[in-house]
Amino acid sequence: LEARVGRVPMGAFERQALQFQRAYPADPQIQYLRFRNFLHHREHQAAVAALHTFFDYSSGHHAALQQPETRLGNFQNALLNMADVHANHGSLDQAFQALDETLRVAQQRNDDGCLAHALAQLCHLLAMPITQHPSLDYIEGAASRRIGFQCMAV
Repeated sequence: LEARVGRVPMGAFERQALQFQRAYPADPQIQYLRFRNFLHHREHQAAVAALHTFFDYSSGHHAALQQPETRLGNFQNALLNMADVHANHGSLDQAFQALDETLRVAQQRNDDGCLAHALAQLCHLLAMPITQHPSLDYIEGAASRRIGFQCMAV
């Protein structure tokens, strides 16, 4: 199913995902694959709903999140995915805010993998042409207040 994300029409993928969900109702990974597929097809509301369902099913403790020992879940991964949703939706100010929070939480939890992904996504967003940044105020404000992006020094 994972190999089909974004490669088949959304309806065909959804039918197969629902079959898998009926066969394996306790597996939250199906919801994550649905999230990625919805995101690929620019179905943002459905993508957010699938992401919420994934974290509800897994309580943020799914094995793919690599830190099941924490009782509070892996919210840095949820935030990172939400930044992806906002960026794909064109809401760059919200994407930067989600990345800012992702970096803070990932630093606190010593999650180097999440930090690396968040920094890569941040670099990708900052490399966009200036005309695609609808709200540069947030970026400049965060940099001047040193609210986020401290992990660049890490």
